[in-house]
Amino acid sequence: CTSITIRLALVSTINIPLRVTTTAFFSLPVLALIGVIVGSRSWSATRRRKRGAELLSTKKRFDDLRSIIGFLVIYKARGLPIYSRIMKEGFEEGMLSGFITAITNFASELREDAKLWTAYPISEVMSAVETEKLICALITVDSPSASLTRNLEEMGSALGERFDSSDGILA
Repeated sequence: CTSITIRLALVSTINIPLRVTTTAFFSLPVLALIGVIVGSRSWSATRRRKRGAELLSTKKRFDDLRSIIGFLVIYKARGLPIYSRIMKEGFEEGMLSGFITAITNFASELREDAKLWTAYPISEVMSAVETEKLICALITVDSPSASLTRNLEEMGSALGERFDSSDGILA
């Protein structure tokens, strides 16, 4: 076996086999290459998971949009629709607003505390948010998702802030 001789001043001679130094010299780049490969695979897997989560979020938003039948803003005192957007045919907005107002008034008489600014289900496919003067209702194909309910609450609070405090607009 070939060896390298290192002479230290005033001590003695140390013999290091050449095989040990060559192995150590070549193993560092191999370990670095393995580290780069493992790191890049981990980074790639993280990117794939993030991209998958983004795509799933987009799919859920489109599913929510596809399930919406209509949106109504109803003047609570009279039961008349102020704004209505029915996406599917076959729904009479006057009948829907009357039905929603009747159910909401009946439910508010049974409840002791007013449930303003929070979404509550009227039926399996209808949810509503009450403000002081308005009812914002969402009609869907099946029960609304959590994001649709949250969006309905945000819309109800925005409309309530705008129109509840204004005297004369909804008199």
